[in-house]
Amino acid sequence: MHGQKMASSGATPTGLGKGLAGILGETLAVAPTSGVAELLSSQKVRRSTAVREMVIEAAISAIASAFSTDGVVIARRESAGRLAAVASELPASWVGLDPLMFEISGQLWKLLEAGGEGQTQDEIDGYNFLLCLQSGQDGPTAAAVIRKQPFDEKEIHTVGRLVRSVGFALSDSFSFPSSDSLSVSTESYGEGILADVRLGTDQDCQHATAVAEDAATAVAVAATELCDPGFSVQFVGQTTVEEKLVTMVVLGDDVGGPLFGLSVTGLRSSAGPVEAVFGAARVIGRDPFSSPDPVGLA
Repeated sequence: MHGQKMASSGATPTGLGKGLAGILGETLAVAPTSGVAELLSSQKVRRSTAVREMVIEAAISAIASAFSTDGVVIARRESAGRLAAVASELPASWVGLDPLMFEISGQLWKLLEAGGEGQTQDEIDGYNFLLCLQSGQDGPTAAAVIRKQPFDEKEIHTVGRLVRSVGFALSDSFSFPSSDSLSVSTESYGEGILADVRLGTDQDCQHATAVAEDAATAVAVAATELCDPGFSVQFVGQTTVEEKLVTMVVLGDDVGGPLFGLSVTGLRSSAGPVEAVFGAARVIGRDPFSSPDPVGLA
């Protein structure tokens, strides 16, 4: 397979971007590295409490921004059975709304106990709440999205995709490209950065370039061109956790809803945005290694 594509950044400093940047902190400049030791320690960091809490907090911000919610709650239950993480974004005035929050909390717990996948919508005290459950190798992820306006079928579908991408981001089972099949380079280009991403060998190579204000965004945009031209990069951010570089991306596509991706690499690696983009794209089967729409969520 051969190909060369050029793109410019679709990422803009929206409310979503500002919110996620506050969670992640400062973006770092990086250069390539690889190795088995890096991979093993990266899996450990991905399973760490700090990263899992950061992922869920970022997902809540993405959902709240995309669907104009009154409140969001996300809970995960690890395969060992314990409730691993619960996070929420709720108005302070909701402290007194005991019937609403009691009902939502109870239904979230029932979903995590039952397992499986699906979405359901209900109404109580003038609020509509969408409950979404997605299974995962490391345990199920459940979300409650709350607002006064009912959710239409498209919104229900897109919330399901996003919650699934959160669970996928927290899993360490995804196999990313080996260092000998992935090449990432960046250089100054006018007032921005030009990124060149190559996947495969010289005889069978996909190739994409992109220009953006910073290296991480340029690399992410180029990576989307290797997945599906319909993707847009809504946010890219990087931070360090336990001497590892954690990269988060939020992608949009022709459906319109966000998809969430995460990578954990060495501090000097430039491949983080590529791995995060491929992970988000795999949720709907649009990374370079999947058959289209493996789970009916495209």
